[in-house]
Amino acid sequence: MSISRKNRTFTLNNTSFIFESKFLFKEIAFVNVNVISKQLKTIFQGQPPVQKQTSKNIIFARSRSECGMWRLCVTKPGDIGDNFYLQKGSHYTMSAFIILEIQLFLNSIINSLPEVTEDIEPCINQYSQISKTIQNPKRQGTPIHIENCLFDFGSLKKMGNYEYVNSFSNPHPVNQTDLKMYSQLNKQYKRSHWPVNPTKVLMDNNIDYGFTVIDLHGSIYSMELNHNSRPYIFYYMIYSCKIEIPESIHEYTDKANKDYMFEKSVKVKNFIVPIYVSPYGESYEQLEFGLYDTYIPMKFGGKLIEFSKVLDYIQQCRNIRSFVPTCTTSYKFTGYYYDDMFNAIKVKTLNIIRAKSRLLNRTIRKSKSKSKSKSKSKSKSKSKSKSPSKK
Repeated sequence: MSISRKNRTFTLNNTSFIFESKFLFKEIAFVNVNVISKQLKTIFQGQPPVQKQTSKNIIFARSRSECGMWRLCVTKPGDIGDNFYLQKGSHYTMSAFIILEIQLFLNSIINSLPEVTEDIEPCINQYSQISKTIQNPKRQGTPIHIENCLFDFGSLKKMGNYEYVNSFSNPHPVNQTDLKMYSQLNKQYKRSHWPVNPTKVLMDNNIDYGFTVIDLHGSIYSMELNHNSRPYIFYYMIYSCKIEIPESIHEYTDKANKDYMFEKSVKVKNFIVPIYVSPYGESYEQLEFGLYDTYIPMKFGGKLIEFSKVLDYIQQCRNIRSFVPTCTTSYKFTGYYYDDMFNAIKVKTLNIIRAKSRLLNRTIRKSKSKSKSKSKSKSKSKSKSKSPSKK
């Protein structure tokens, strides 16, 4: 079903994002976006300002590991093909992250957009300008420490519902190690990821590793927080998720890493994951690309955390041939790590939501009860007026 231009346009301040079409490339979902900005500019001194309009075409790319969140697409010309790689910017999960209000609108219409033949040229054509934007160190604020944050639950707002359902094939290329000599890898990496004493590593494209399936549904919330007397907006999601990983996939990593638990089948309910942090009163000057002006990294226990991550990469290798190990990359569920970290926020949020729901239900019941009593009193008064008067 086609969708009108008006119904696929999202406007923020003086900038409109017109979602034109979608396509798949390397199992990644992309959306073509026409961005129209209108600004008042003074051309001649003493004359009233004139409205100037600019237009550009950009592409949003959907991340598979970051809950299906949308990022600005930018890639080098040399990164097209077998070594396809999307530039992430100076912060892996924040630099290219699209403003959430735009994302939620896009998700509401994504199924109605027409599918077209893949064309990622806009990701390449504007490489220089976009790369400078996502690498700009001025956009990154000073990291805040979760332990020192004061969360204002009185400011809690629900932004909208969210879902991400996808199925992607395994293996995904091991870009940094594919066809490289084993001797180039450091000792720690050899011990934790790879078999002993092979001469080199190959990908075996003849092995069918099946599909990893993810089904995630949740709601996104925003809340004000204070850190060292400075106000910020904290975005997060409470979600339920099912993930199925093929039996042929095995984790080949250091067992001492207990932060991320590897399971073939995952089914969780009411988990929390951090989505983003921005300064309070965002001005949105980077709207030509749909980006936040400033993003605020978070630390927990002195370590930077990644946002929107419910999946992370795992690697496995097998000595299928006696002289060359074959290796692949898949995903594993990382939600336990962040659910534990932000558990207190999740519990309080759910309690507030349930309390509001109970209050709403009581209000509805009272309203229905009042309307019933009113209708009864009206019917009684009508029957009295109709009854014959005694003489």
